[in-house]
Parts: sequence; structure tokens; C-alpha cells
Amino acid sequence: MILNVGCGLSCIGDFRLDVQRTEATTVVGDAHFLPLEDCVFDKILCMEVLEHLCNPSKGIMEMRRVLKEDGTLTISVPNVTEWRRILSIHRHPTTVHCPETKHRQAWDAVAFHHLTALTGLEIARVDWFDHASRVNRRERYKFLNPILRKLLPSFLYYTHMKVTCHRARARELHRDSLPHKSRH
Repeated sequence: MILNVGCGLSCIGDFRLDVQRTEATTVVGDAHFLPLEDCVFDKILCMEVLEHLCNPSKGIMEMRRVLKEDGTLTISVPNVTEWRRILSIHRHPTTVHCPETKHRQAWDAVAFHHLTALTGLEIARVDWFDHASRVNRRERYKFLNPILRKLLPSFLYYTHMKVTCHRARARELHRDSLPHKSRH
């Protein structure tokens, strides 16, 4: 079974959760407190949601809770290391120009790896991609995109990061295999 957390208008998934009712929503709820049983889903999608949460680690821990032992969790978030964002900060360090996004959080790949490790997940794969809105975006130097796509590393060029995770089995096994201290 597939859970889509923060589905919006997407009809992908057997269960589609969002904070508000839409035509696609099958469950209304909050990602911080998933109203679902433990270890139910083979796959969980959380696309462009985590950066909007007040407590993303709580949201990830809830998703981990409802994920089966051998399941996968796929999360996408904006890429804060994209060259346009870095250039914008460099050019205007005191007034960073960014569109109104209502984002509360932001991560680069290293910080996101740390976040997943703290919540009991291991990263299996990281992919970089452009969000659909980039095609419609008005850019001053749009003609450079084909050249920059070839020259820059993916983490500097693409607007979004997609991370596929699974439960951190090694850590759980290690913790469970430690001898318990006896009290004397």
C-alpha cells in the first residue's frame, strides 16, 4: 500500500492525506500526528511538504512509524544549494529575494542526511530534479541553462532534491543487541 502525505490534488497512492479536504484526499490529518496504524505502508510519498511543517523531524518519525520494516519513504524538498539561490544571497546578502513560499525549513544534502539519521532512517538514494514551475519561470539568463546543466554538479543546478529512505535496520539491531546493564 502507498501513503501520500500532503497529497494536495495528487491522486497517487492508496491513502492520500492532507490537512484540508480536496477531491484527491482520502484522509484528512496532520503529518505530525498520522491517524494510521503502525507498520502498514510499503511506500510513503512526501512531496514538497516537509519544508512547510513546524516540526519536520516529528513528521518524519510519524511516517517512519507507519512504514513497514522493508518499506521506502520518498521525500522531495527545495534545493537550497541551487546556484541561483546562492547567487541571490551573494548579490543581496541583507535582503535575500525569494518568492512567497511559506517554507519554514530548508536543508542542503548534508543537513537532510543528518535529519534522517536522527529520525531512524537511512538514505538509499538522492536525486536532483527541476520542479515543473521552473519551465514557466521568467529567468534573465535562461539561455545559459543547457550549458550550466552540463557544467555544474547536479546539486548546484537543479531546483529540488528527492531523497529515498528506508528504516535504519543496522542501528536498531545494534541498539537491541547491546547488553542491558544490571542494577546491583
